[in-house]
Amino acid sequence: MTNAARTIYHLAARDFVALACAREDFEDILEPFARRRATLYAQPTSTLWAELYWAGLAQSLASVGPVQWMPMAAVVEQGITLEGGAKGLRGLFTKAPSEKEKKRVQKTATLAGRILEMVANADRSLSPDESRLVAMAMNSFGLSAEELSHVRPGRALTFEDLEIFGELELKTRRALLRGAWQLAAASALDPARELAVRGVAARLELQHEADMLRAEVLQAQQRQSELAQVAVELTRSACRLLPFETARPALLHLLSAITPPPRRAELEAHALSNNPVQLGAMPKLDAARKKQAVCAAFASVIAHDPTLSTMFTLRVRLTDDAIAAGCGSEAADAFELCQRFLNERVREATAAGQPAEVVSVTVAQVEAPKAPAPAAINAPEAPEVETIVEDEPKK
Repeated sequence: MTNAARTIYHLAARDFVALACAREDFEDILEPFARRRATLYAQPTSTLWAELYWAGLAQSLASVGPVQWMPMAAVVEQGITLEGGAKGLRGLFTKAPSEKEKKRVQKTATLAGRILEMVANADRSLSPDESRLVAMAMNSFGLSAEELSHVRPGRALTFEDLEIFGELELKTRRALLRGAWQLAAASALDPARELAVRGVAARLELQHEADMLRAEVLQAQQRQSELAQVAVELTRSACRLLPFETARPALLHLLSAITPPPRRAELEAHALSNNPVQLGAMPKLDAARKKQAVCAAFASVIAHDPTLSTMFTLRVRLTDDAIAAGCGSEAADAFELCQRFLNERVREATAAGQPAEVVSVTVAQVEAPKAPAPAAINAPEAPEVETIVEDEPKK
């Protein structure tokens, strides 16, 4: 594989990990997402692969299936985005959304942005993970830099300042409130943030649904946490076969893609530790999440384009580990799905022959004090350990 093809392979693997962790139905959006990303694959040196990665990913996914753990995902999923161009009959004649559609999206995006800013500023503390979530949410609406600048009020807001312009459908109001809870739950549910969200619920006339939506958000976060535990454990087991300097970036990217922020520090410390691998003690997942976990783990450990012998060894290890974690029936399909996606991306990008125009992404941020990033964990290369599997009780 040439250096250019190897670079594209690495970037596509990074995308596949993020995509596998984004939605339980991620298989349905693989090809539409790849088409949205094709221009970027032709520019492997673009800054979007570095500091703007998550904002760019959210923008690419907005019109095909937004990241489920992102605040305001339910708003975007209702089609309130300019990404993807004109919709319906208009889309047959032009890619440009109508002025009416632009105004509709900008109005809702403005409301969403102000709600997120209120929640973020409620306790005057915003972690790097929470800043990333806000940037992803705001870039999903497909607004220009100038339009995004109008979303920001230029001063601190409270829920008493929240103005609802015009009529909003009930499902949109619910989606906005869900997004507020998602950001509030991105850290330990601080009383100030909870009060801010309940104030937003009152302004949206949804006080009676606030507790129900809060419970749904926390349940979804718990499902994501269970998925993260299994995927991280599968990955760290296979990473024992790789040099630490190769395994560490793969583990950190997986943690960013799959871990709910409240559990990030705990799972990162565990992932980079020498703790024994205990796949038999993992949460029990349904079939969809099993496939997510195996796909994310496999793409993580092969992202560096291993040799054929290493690839074979990793597949054997992951197959055995997947069986131990109760995901054995999903392993073969997951491996094939991942390798097909990566090979197609390399083939398409290298067949073009000419670099394409770089995609433009505007990153939205919330003005709030940022907590310092967690200190890097410099763990030594982990020795090989024996997987611990719980025996089934004898009948």
